Amino acid sequence: MNTPPTTPDATIGCAAALARALLADGWSYAHDIGTDPAWGTEIHQLHSPDGCLNLHANDVCTQCCLVMLTGSSVRASGKRRRSWSAQLTVPLPVALAVIAAARQPAATRTPDSVGALLSAAGWHERDDDLDEDDDVEEDDDEFDDEDGPLIRTWAAPDGARSVTWFGPDDDPAFWSVERPHPQDGTTRAHFQFSQHTPAPVIAAAALTD
Repeated sequence: MNTPPTTPDATIGCAAALARALLADGWSYAHDIGTDPAWGTEIHQLHSPDGCLNLHANDVCTQCCLVMLTGSSVRASGKRRRSWSAQLTVPLPVALAVIAAARQPAATRTPDSVGALLSAAGWHERDDDLDEDDDVEEDDDEFDDEDGPLIRTWAAPDGARSVTWFGPDDDPAFWSVERPHPQDGTTRAHFQFSQHTPAPVIAAAALTD
Protein backbone atom coordinates (compact mmCIF):
# COMPACT_ATOMS: atom_id res chain seq x y z
CA MET A 1 0.00 0.00 0.00
CA ASN A 2 1.06 3.60 -0.53
CA THR A 3 2.18 5.61 2.48
CA PRO A 4 2.00 9.36 3.11
CA PRO A 5 5.04 11.43 2.11
CA THR A 6 7.88 11.65 4.62
CA THR A 7 8.32 15.42 4.36
CA PRO A 8 7.70 17.55 7.50
CA ASP A 9 4.09 17.88 8.61
CA ALA A 10 4.04 21.61 7.84
CA THR A 11 4.60 20.89 4.15
CA ILE A 12 1.97 18.18 3.64
CA GLY A 13 -1.78 18.42 3.50
CA CYS A 14 -4.18 17.84 6.37
CA ALA A 15 -5.38 14.49 5.01
CA ALA A 16 -1.84 13.13 4.64
CA ALA A 17 -0.93 14.33 8.13
CA LEU A 18 -4.08 12.65 9.47
CA ALA A 19 -3.18 9.40 7.70
CA ARG A 20 0.34 9.54 9.11
CA ALA A 21 -0.96 9.96 12.67
CA LEU A 22 -3.39 7.07 12.27
CA LEU A 23 -0.79 4.75 10.76
CA ALA A 24 1.38 5.41 13.80
CA ASP A 25 -1.60 4.39 15.95
CA GLY A 26 -2.04 1.04 14.23
CA TRP A 27 -4.45 1.94 11.42
CA SER A 28 -3.79 0.61 7.93
CA TYR A 29 -4.66 1.56 4.39
CA ALA A 30 -7.77 -0.04 2.94
CA HIS A 31 -6.83 1.08 -0.60
CA ASP A 32 -3.94 2.72 -2.36
CA ILE A 33 -3.85 6.51 -2.18
CA GLY A 34 -6.11 7.87 -4.91
CA THR A 35 -6.90 11.27 -6.40
CA ASP A 36 -10.17 13.12 -5.92
CA PRO A 37 -11.42 14.15 -9.38
CA ALA A 38 -13.20 17.25 -8.09
CA TRP A 39 -10.54 18.66 -5.75
CA GLY A 40 -7.46 17.18 -7.41
CA THR A 41 -6.18 16.12 -3.98
CA GLU A 42 -5.08 12.81 -2.53
CA ILE A 43 -7.70 10.45 -1.11
CA HIS A 44 -6.66 8.50 1.97
CA GLN A 45 -8.80 5.51 2.95
CA LEU A 46 -7.90 3.65 6.14
CA HIS A 47 -9.46 1.32 8.66
CA SER A 48 -8.87 1.02 12.40
CA PRO A 49 -6.91 -1.85 13.97
CA ASP A 50 -10.12 -3.60 15.05
CA GLY A 51 -11.79 -3.00 11.68
CA CYS A 52 -14.74 -1.18 13.26
CA LEU A 53 -13.93 2.29 11.90
CA ASN A 54 -13.35 3.35 8.30
CA LEU A 55 -11.97 6.71 7.21
CA HIS A 56 -12.09 8.56 3.90
CA ALA A 57 -10.18 11.86 3.87
CA ASN A 58 -9.02 14.39 1.31
CA ASP A 59 -7.84 17.99 1.51
CA VAL A 60 -10.00 21.03 0.83
CA CYS A 61 -7.09 23.33 1.71
CA THR A 62 -3.65 22.94 3.30
CA GLN A 63 -4.99 23.24 6.86
CA CYS A 64 -8.35 21.54 6.44
CA CYS A 65 -9.65 18.20 5.18
CA LEU A 66 -12.97 16.59 4.39
CA VAL A 67 -13.38 13.59 6.68
CA MET A 68 -15.98 10.86 6.26
CA LEU A 69 -15.87 8.48 9.22
CA THR A 70 -18.07 5.40 9.51
CA GLY A 71 -18.53 2.99 12.37
CA SER A 72 -19.50 -0.60 11.66
CA SER A 73 -22.26 -2.45 13.46
CA VAL A 74 -20.65 -4.12 16.49
CA ARG A 75 -21.76 -6.14 19.50
CA ALA A 76 -21.12 -4.57 22.93
CA SER A 77 -22.37 -5.64 26.37
CA GLY A 78 -24.52 -8.33 24.79
CA LYS A 79 -26.23 -5.88 22.43
CA ARG A 80 -25.53 -4.99 18.84
CA ARG A 81 -24.62 -1.35 18.21
CA ARG A 82 -25.92 0.05 14.94
CA SER A 83 -23.62 1.46 12.30
CA TRP A 84 -23.16 5.22 12.05
CA SER A 85 -21.47 7.84 9.88
CA ALA A 86 -20.05 11.34 10.21
CA GLN A 87 -19.11 13.90 7.58
CA LEU A 88 -17.15 17.02 8.53
CA THR A 89 -14.64 19.48 7.11
CA VAL A 90 -12.14 20.29 9.87
CA PRO A 91 -8.49 21.00 10.68
CA LEU A 92 -6.27 18.17 11.87
CA PRO A 93 -6.74 18.60 15.68
CA VAL A 94 -10.53 18.31 15.38
CA ALA A 95 -10.31 15.29 13.10
CA LEU A 96 -7.97 13.53 15.54
CA ALA A 97 -10.24 14.35 18.50
CA VAL A 98 -13.31 12.98 16.71
CA ILE A 99 -11.51 9.77 15.76
CA ALA A 100 -10.15 9.32 19.29
CA ALA A 101 -13.68 9.73 20.65
CA ALA A 102 -14.94 7.12 18.20
CA ARG A 103 -12.44 4.62 19.63
CA GLN A 104 -14.01 4.84 23.10
CA PRO A 105 -15.72 1.56 24.02
CA ALA A 106 -19.49 1.20 24.45
CA ALA A 107 -20.23 4.92 24.09
CA THR A 108 -23.81 6.09 24.63
CA ARG A 109 -25.87 7.36 21.69
CA THR A 110 -28.88 9.30 22.99
CA PRO A 111 -29.73 13.02 22.85
CA ASP A 112 -29.58 13.23 26.64
CA SER A 113 -26.09 11.72 26.72
CA VAL A 114 -24.88 14.26 24.15
CA GLY A 115 -26.56 17.03 26.14
CA ALA A 116 -24.81 15.90 29.33
CA LEU A 117 -21.38 16.14 27.70
CA LEU A 118 -22.15 19.59 26.32
CA SER A 119 -23.65 20.81 29.60
CA ALA A 120 -20.49 19.73 31.42
CA ALA A 121 -18.60 22.10 29.10
CA GLY A 122 -20.89 25.02 29.95
CA TRP A 123 -23.32 24.70 27.05
CA HIS A 124 -27.08 25.08 27.50
CA GLU A 125 -30.12 23.65 25.77
CA ARG A 126 -31.81 26.39 23.78
CA ASP A 127 -35.54 26.82 23.30
CA ASP A 128 -36.48 27.06 19.63
CA ASP A 129 -39.05 29.87 19.59
CA LEU A 130 -41.04 29.57 16.39
CA ASP A 131 -42.82 32.85 17.12
CA GLU A 132 -39.61 34.73 16.29
CA ASP A 133 -40.17 33.88 12.63
CA ASP A 134 -42.45 36.51 11.13
CA ASP A 135 -43.59 34.01 8.54
CA VAL A 136 -45.01 31.66 11.18
CA GLU A 137 -48.36 32.46 12.75
CA GLU A 138 -49.12 31.42 16.31
CA ASP A 139 -52.18 29.42 15.25
CA ASP A 140 -50.39 27.61 12.42
CA ASP A 141 -51.52 24.00 12.76
CA GLU A 142 -48.32 22.84 11.05
CA PHE A 143 -46.50 23.12 14.38
CA ASP A 144 -49.26 21.68 16.60
CA ASP A 145 -48.51 18.04 15.82
CA GLU A 146 -47.06 16.61 19.02
CA ASP A 147 -46.03 13.48 17.11
CA GLY A 148 -43.85 15.43 14.68
CA PRO A 149 -40.06 15.44 14.56
CA LEU A 150 -38.31 16.43 17.78
CA ILE A 151 -35.73 19.21 17.43
CA ARG A 152 -33.37 19.93 20.32
CA THR A 153 -30.51 22.43 20.18
CA TRP A 154 -27.59 23.03 22.54
CA ALA A 155 -25.59 26.26 22.24
CA ALA A 156 -22.10 27.24 23.37
CA PRO A 157 -21.84 29.98 26.02
CA ASP A 158 -20.77 32.55 23.38
CA GLY A 159 -23.36 31.36 20.87
CA ALA A 160 -20.71 30.67 18.23
CA ARG A 161 -21.35 26.92 18.08
CA SER A 162 -24.42 24.74 18.34
CA VAL A 163 -25.48 21.09 18.20
CA THR A 164 -28.95 20.12 16.96
CA TRP A 165 -30.78 16.80 17.11
CA PHE A 166 -33.39 16.22 14.40
CA GLY A 167 -35.46 13.20 15.31
CA PRO A 168 -36.57 10.64 16.03
CA ASP A 169 -39.37 10.98 13.46
CA ASP A 170 -37.27 12.65 10.79
CA ASP A 171 -36.51 10.26 7.94
CA PRO A 172 -33.79 9.57 8.80
CA ALA A 173 -33.02 11.23 12.12
CA PHE A 174 -29.63 12.93 12.31
CA TRP A 175 -27.35 15.30 14.23
CA SER A 176 -25.95 18.62 12.99
CA VAL A 177 -23.00 20.52 14.47
CA GLU A 178 -22.60 24.17 13.46
CA ARG A 179 -19.44 26.16 14.16
CA PRO A 180 -17.37 28.87 12.44
CA HIS A 181 -15.85 27.63 9.21
CA PRO A 182 -12.20 26.66 9.81
CA GLN A 183 -11.04 28.36 6.61
CA ASP A 184 -12.13 31.90 7.52
CA GLY A 185 -13.81 31.81 10.94
CA THR A 186 -16.82 33.81 9.78
CA THR A 187 -19.08 31.70 7.58
CA ARG A 188 -20.82 28.73 9.14
CA ALA A 189 -19.72 25.12 8.78
CA HIS A 190 -22.28 22.35 9.20
CA PHE A 191 -21.20 18.83 10.11
CA GLN A 192 -23.71 16.00 9.84
CA PHE A 193 -23.81 12.81 11.90
CA SER A 194 -26.21 9.91 11.49
CA GLN A 195 -28.71 8.99 14.19
CA HIS A 196 -26.63 6.39 16.02
CA THR A 197 -23.34 8.30 16.22
CA PRO A 198 -21.80 7.90 19.71
CA ALA A 199 -22.23 10.92 21.98
CA PRO A 200 -18.45 11.49 22.52
CA VAL A 201 -17.96 11.81 18.74
CA ILE A 202 -20.54 14.58 18.45
CA ALA A 203 -19.20 16.34 21.54
CA ALA A 204 -15.64 16.19 20.22
CA ALA A 205 -16.69 17.77 16.91
CA ALA A 206 -18.45 20.56 18.80
CA LEU A 207 -15.95 21.26 21.58
CA THR A 208 -12.50 20.74 20.08
CA ASP A 209 -10.64 23.86 18.92
